Amino acid sequence: MSNQLWKIAESNSNKVLKAFNEIRLSESDLWGSTGYGLDDFGREKLESAYAYCFGTEAALVRPNISSGTHVAYLVALSLGLAKKKVVFSPSKPYDSVFENIRHMLGNWVIWDSREEPVKGDVLWLQRSGGYRWNEGLNIDELRKAIDLFRSFNGDAIVVVDNCYGEFVEDLEPTHVGADIVFGSLIKNLGGTVTPTGAYVAGREELVNKVSEVLFGPALSKEQGATGSFLRNAFQGLFMAPVMVHNALVSKQLMLDSLSNTLKEQFPFSDIIVRTRWNDEESMLNAAQIIQSTGPVNSHVTPVPFQMGGYVDPIVMAWTGFIQGESLSLSADGAVKPPYELFIQPGINPFIIEGLIAQLKSLL
Repeated sequence: MSNQLWKIAESNSNKVLKAFNEIRLSESDLWGSTGYGLDDFGREKLESAYAYCFGTEAALVRPNISSGTHVAYLVALSLGLAKKKVVFSPSKPYDSVFENIRHMLGNWVIWDSREEPVKGDVLWLQRSGGYRWNEGLNIDELRKAIDLFRSFNGDAIVVVDNCYGEFVEDLEPTHVGADIVFGSLIKNLGGTVTPTGAYVAGREELVNKVSEVLFGPALSKEQGATGSFLRNAFQGLFMAPVMVHNALVSKQLMLDSLSNTLKEQFPFSDIIVRTRWNDEESMLNAAQIIQSTGPVNSHVTPVPFQMGGYVDPIVMAWTGFIQGESLSLSADGAVKPPYELFIQPGINPFIIEGLIAQLKSLL
């Protein structure tokens, strides 16, 4: 397993390095822009690097897209979903995403890709398992689902929510037929150092539509100041393959050692470890142990709270240097039976053994 994870990280590291060489990244490209952000060559090079890594015609990488939920909303709005039949697979999107786009939906269904495909104009796939006691879709499964759906819907647009899945394998959804993918930069591709932002990559016409929703049709991608964003965005992308590798090593250690996990098969679809606890007290204690293990806010006690887009209270442990950044050690889940806590085991495998021992004491 460790050798396979190493090879994936090596492939993705070489891919990113080649992208930076191809765009001829210079120190001056790291400075960013102000005001309108016109003639921001560093921003253009960053988006070219993303397009290279995803094997796509274009990409949009911006600090003023605040989260994965935000970019999902922009993609949905750009596609005009109200006039299309939308097929979600393997389930409807994350609660927070679905609540944001529900008002745009007219005709929509959920499709199990192991069954006969249904007719549809847009296939919206979620790579990560999300808040479900299921594995997500690895690249081979995504390829099969896309090919099967396309055999019945040749002109359909395939969208993939790629959050938590970037660089988990050496290919991305756009390498196996997706038309457009999106994700947050405070997850995998931020490498734990990019302070905010999100990305979209795919066919140029689709990426441009997202840009028009963000900035307006007359402005499109030409504007949008980057300030101090670019240096950390480039550095985060460069570090991401190594950081994701470490997170996957941590994940494998947890899966091997904890009895209350969903025993996922390799290749993984995301960086998440899914755990179940006997009762609310055990779940909250597990979140507290995770909170106390990390470098930031180790003295804080996570308590359930009502989060926008979710019906049930959420408990969240977060230990990173960027607010909400979840490639570092973190955990969250809805506080309700069967008390499932979704752990992002983080980039430091050296602390996992001690963390596992503490979590075992709750079982």
